[in-house]
Amino acid sequence: MSEYCVRKTMKNCLVVAVVFALAACSGLTSDGPEPRSAGASGCRSLQKELKRYERKGVAGWAEAKNAGKKLSKSKEADLRIYNELLNTYLGGKCHL
Repeated sequence: MSEYCVRKTMKNCLVVAVVFALAACSGLTSDGPEPRSAGASGCRSLQKELKRYERKGVAGWAEAKNAGKKLSKSKEADLRIYNELLNTYLGGKCHL
């Protein structure tokens, strides 16, 4: 596996870990109603948006923020939107 693939895989894992940590901190539990599936077209739309943000390098921004670095307001906003999209994607069972 190339160094690029290893870095990309690590970034993706970090982003997923951040999302799960944020979900845990927000008090989400499995006791509530199960989320509905987003549907095939909704999932494709979410995937397209997520990939757009990933091309911008949002995963690296999440790493930087977790390391205590300051981000610009626009990067903070993009990171927030990306995390919301990822939560919707995972909650809509698009990853299954």
